[in-house]
Amino acid sequence: IEKYERIVVPLVFITLGLYIMYENGTIEIFLIV
Repeated sequence: IEKYERIVVPLVFITLGLYIMYENGTIEIFLIV
């Protein structure tokens, strides 16, 4: 279980972060750059 936590937890945070940025429209800024 610990092995999966080290992989799943960061993926969840990254996914949530990307989703929040997408909802806020900040990803468009990154795509332009």
